[in-house]
Amino acid sequence: MEKDKIIDCKKEHLKMIQNIIIRMNSNSFTLKGMVVLIVTACFGIYTANTNINAIILLLPIIPIIIVCLLDMYYLVLEKKFRYLYDAVILDIQNETNKIQLYDMSLKKYVKKNYKKLSFFNVFCSNSIWLFYVLFMILSIAIYFVVYFTKGV
Repeated sequence: MEKDKIIDCKKEHLKMIQNIIIRMNSNSFTLKGMVVLIVTACFGIYTANTNINAIILLLPIIPIIIVCLLDMYYLVLEKKFRYLYDAVILDIQNETNKIQLYDMSLKKYVKKNYKKLSFFNVFCSNSIWLFYVLFMILSIAIYFVVYFTKGV
């Protein structure tokens, strides 16, 4: 295959990887929106009908944890694809052709960056812990405010 054709194919490969990265980012954004919706729905239900047990204010904690784990998974996948994207860019710049055209295998990049891709490191990223811990603390704090003011 001629050089220009290979470069065009690699550019298409980069576009495919970039679309996957955008999709992972979009999924993460959607999950964060779901958390906001769940928390505000529970607070709204309690505010609309105060005869309901205040435990409903703690109800969002379970979905927050589940969605947080799912968001961490999407962030890990996004980082893996970013490593693949960087590798394809280097392959184009160095003209090495080590990466097969349209290869989406991530195993090589997971081995090299295993520690960076651990769930603990991903949880420590600001986009995860700040958001989810904030909503968990908010749920617990409002529950205790209601508990101590109304004597539930």
